Amino acid sequence: MSTTVVYASGESGWVRSNVEAVYLDAARGAGGLVSPGGRVGQSTSFVCYQGFSVWDTSAIGTDTVSNVDFDVHGTIDGSTTDFVIEGYAFAFGTLAAADYRDSDTGIPALGSIVCSRSSSGWTGAGYLNGDMGANAAFASAINGAGDTEIVLISQEHRNESEPTANEYVGYDNSGATNDARLTITHAASVTYTYAKPDGDITTTGWTSTPLWSKVDDDPASPDATVITATAG
Repeated sequence: MSTTVVYASGESGWVRSNVEAVYLDAARGAGGLVSPGGRVGQSTSFVCYQGFSVWDTSAIGTDTVSNVDFDVHGTIDGSTTDFVIEGYAFAFGTLAAADYRDSDTGIPALGSIVCSRSSSGWTGAGYLNGDMGANAAFASAINGAGDTEIVLISQEHRNESEPTANEYVGYDNSGATNDARLTITHAASVTYTYAKPDGDITTTGWTSTPLWSKVDDDPASPDATVITATAG
């Protein structure tokens, strides 16, 4: 097993909705501003924030990823009310206002949640305890051939729950040492080959394929059925 640590690159940042007089216009609307760093949540001024991170994970190559730890270094806790932060795989390329995911169609189209955690205990002093709760889906989302990209969204935004108090947090996310960090555990795939003897001996006693329990002891018939399997 190998461990690779990568930090979010300078293409990362956050996008906020347009400031609206009506909450659902913000939640279901369009992005209005792109900023460096990281922010996620909602405010009582009816602004929704989404954080976008990109990591160069090309060093992983074709290895099988068995685990991912996702950590952020908090900067601000603007939450009067705690909320749940959800992460989704999302290829955004060069970050733009159009990458804002509206609650009407954009968020539902993102698919499975790859990480989640409560904003409870958020701090501006170092990497957060308990990190961002990455799960097996995050390991599957690692792109060993290039960049891995995700978006962080408030569960309250996804549920279109109008805030009665501020619900947002900030974190480092723009290409420096303290930025959003992935610790990836990975290993090269191993290929195994199994050979089943031809029909010159009886099939009595065989286990289920591909792990057969007999050998072909007739040197006059070297041909065999070969199955190749790859495991990480």
